[in-house]
Amino acid sequence: MSSHNRNPTGNNQYGKKPGVDDKALVAALTEYHRQGITNNLLISQLLRADHKIDISDTTVKRRRAKLKKHASKVQEKLLSKSDVEQLVLDQIAKDPGLRLGVNTIFKRVPYWTGKHITRKTVSRVMHEHYPEGFALRDPTAKKIFRMPIEPKGIHYRWSADGHDKLLKIGFAVYAVVDRDSSKILGGWVMPSNRMGDAVAACILQLFIKYEGMPLVLNMDCGSETTRVFGLTHALREHFHPEVDMEENPPVVYLKSVHNVPIERTWVRLRFDFGDNAIIFFNRGVKAGIYNAHNPNQFELCQWVWAKALRFEMDAWIDSRNAAPKRKDDNKLGPSGMSRNVAFSLPHKWGGTNKLLPVDPNYVRGLLDMIGGEELLEFHSPEYNARAQAVYDGLRVRELSSQNAWSVFSAMYPLMYDA
Repeated sequence: MSSHNRNPTGNNQYGKKPGVDDKALVAALTEYHRQGITNNLLISQLLRADHKIDISDTTVKRRRAKLKKHASKVQEKLLSKSDVEQLVLDQIAKDPGLRLGVNTIFKRVPYWTGKHITRKTVSRVMHEHYPEGFALRDPTAKKIFRMPIEPKGIHYRWSADGHDKLLKIGFAVYAVVDRDSSKILGGWVMPSNRMGDAVAACILQLFIKYEGMPLVLNMDCGSETTRVFGLTHALREHFHPEVDMEENPPVVYLKSVHNVPIERTWVRLRFDFGDNAIIFFNRGVKAGIYNAHNPNQFELCQWVWAKALRFEMDAWIDSRNAAPKRKDDNKLGPSGMSRNVAFSLPHKWGGTNKLLPVDPNYVRGLLDMIGGEELLEFHSPEYNARAQAVYDGLRVRELSSQNAWSVFSAMYPLMYDA
């Protein structure tokens, strides 16, 4: 048998495949690794659906090996026991209220560190170091009877609502969830979620992002939704007059307790970072770092904490969307997969794409007409630019609720010559 290599370049009839020097592939594989996705066949399908990168599961396996994207058992063998424990303890340190359970910490470790460890290890470390947390997390919530939902597909219905638990420290939250995939489509930290134009700005941003609108938007019946109601009806009539308004109205009002996808999202948001943000904020107040009656301090506090909460909100949304849901053969719709997978590959659970396309430039014009993205800001563009320049000069590695007051203290004399 000849030892001559007749194909030294590795090219064949299938063409050259992107390697570990391909930035788009590396970025995608890194992101899937952070999301906890390790199935090579699934990664191959997601690369094709999300990034138009067509490589086989075997090639995915080789690329992941070269990039050292190790599975949990392999990763633990490469680290010392103390290093593995520290990965868990670092995430627990972000949760002074001890509201996060084993599953949440288990998913946070790869998201924040890029390293996978086993769920068994996470459970062991949590039981050894913080056993009291398990008693604190005993559920006591009242149950509301609900009828099962029959999923149709992505963009069939969006659920939107505001969250007020952070208002006690001066910040409002708004979010939108795709009902049938449960993916969180967007979340905002803003001055008020009771202003009609601000809420409309959130919804229009998503119409621009997805270049379309859902068949139905579920909201509560607060006065802040009237602007969205009018704009959504106008867009439907303009771009999709063929869709029956009575059978599928653009907006359907629901009581909050029946707007299930978004209400479930608020429970996790409060447990995963909302309660802890309030604890960290109040620590600074009690320590005398912040005086809310000082206009300059109030101004800078809003800038620093809005930025920190937005970072944490975005990270929480990414982590939540990446977390795989428990497999349940009796459940209608997606199970045993993450929200990201359910959204990118709806055919896997029998769903279709119900998006109603719209012209994003037209929607951009509507957004500008009502006030633009400045509706969601706490300060003027000039103040934001000045504060951002000072912040950049500090070279903060990672802003969060944990270090927000330290950043505030460092920025204040530079902003106000104190």
